Amino acid sequence: MLTIDEYAERWTSDIVNYSLADGKYLVSRSNDGNAGALFHAQICVWDGNILKTIRTMESEEETVTEWEGRIMTQTMNLDRLHVIVRETDGLAGSSEVLWEKTYEPLPEDPGVFQEMEAHFWDGLRNGGL
Repeated sequence: MLTIDEYAERWTSDIVNYSLADGKYLVSRSNDGNAGALFHAQICVWDGNILKTIRTMESEEETVTEWEGRIMTQTMNLDRLHVIVRETDGLAGSSEVLWEKTYEPLPEDPGVFQEMEAHFWDGLRNGGL
């Protein structure tokens, strides 16, 4: 519990469009386009007076980067969606990939988004995978 003498800190990315889940998680989501198929989400928890990100999920167009000497070429495939879920350690600044998948063509079935959400919450709450 915070007292008047304590200040809250955060070890997170920007918090947008947040909601509270299960009485202990703060969930932040951004809609980055393509009717919501492109997004960033994070699950945060309080550790004393510090808000820490413990899990992230990113959904972006698949991008391939190639290097030839000092020339970098990036190719973005607008018909392929790459989704990645990471467990993060805000203190160490490290992350571990828990799940990733590329969808082609872009998903239209709501079940795909339920699959993503299940992987996002896997191991954190009842009803995960």
